Amino acid sequence: MLVQQTVARNQILLASYQARMEKQQDDKEQKTKVKPEDMVKLCDNLLTNLAGLSDSLTSTQGGQEVAVAACAGQEAALRGWRAFYLAKVYWERSSHAAAYLLYGAAKEHATRGIACTSATNLESDPTHASLMALLSSARAQRLEVHAGEVLRVLKEEEEVDQGVRSLEVSSAQRAVKSLWLLDNLDQFQSFAGKGKPSGGGGVLLMQTPPPFLPTPAGPIVLDTALNEIEFPSLESRVRPTQQNKGISRFFGWGRS
Repeated sequence: MLVQQTVARNQILLASYQARMEKQQDDKEQKTKVKPEDMVKLCDNLLTNLAGLSDSLTSTQGGQEVAVAACAGQEAALRGWRAFYLAKVYWERSSHAAAYLLYGAAKEHATRGIACTSATNLESDPTHASLMALLSSARAQRLEVHAGEVLRVLKEEEEVDQGVRSLEVSSAQRAVKSLWLLDNLDQFQSFAGKGKPSGGGGVLLMQTPPPFLPTPAGPIVLDTALNEIEFPSLESRVRPTQQNKGISRFFGWGRS
């Protein structure tokens, strides 16, 4: 069957990649290195092919229980190795918590696969040996990740403790930090003859040009609501103007 040949070919490729990864751990100068990302991709391809093979075996009538159990063991092994190499990816990126969880998932897959192969008397199958190696490697790597994370936390706590212990509030630290006279007007200290930082003599009066200081920026508010307000008419409250006011005053009328 074509699917079986594809699965067998990919399994051989996975075994060769695993051998190369173990070799490159000892030989640091090896030019072509296998990355954990490549192993994860290869395991994904194998899982896809194995899913098709398992479906074809399940649909076939007859005594295929041993073959289905073998496929289940191979699937557990591939999922375990995928989680194992994915944990390596996260570990290289200093994500220790994710790596710790993935190594735990790899160990669970290995345990489940060993149970499948042991129930069908497949201890002599290469998948069983691969599952045992996966279980041992996942346990060791999980403990190593946990120990590395504990050491990192302890190192950070030690650095913080040393930093706090190095803090001192003494008269030497309360001394005048600025050598400019304008910045130390509240100090009873002589600035005569101290010289400039460039090496010349004289009194350090002030820094020229002055240093930049942050300036709070207030919001710009435009009162445009006044243009939209319609005021009521007040003509009814204004006294009407008299047209004959000048004539009445001329004749003496209209005097108040």
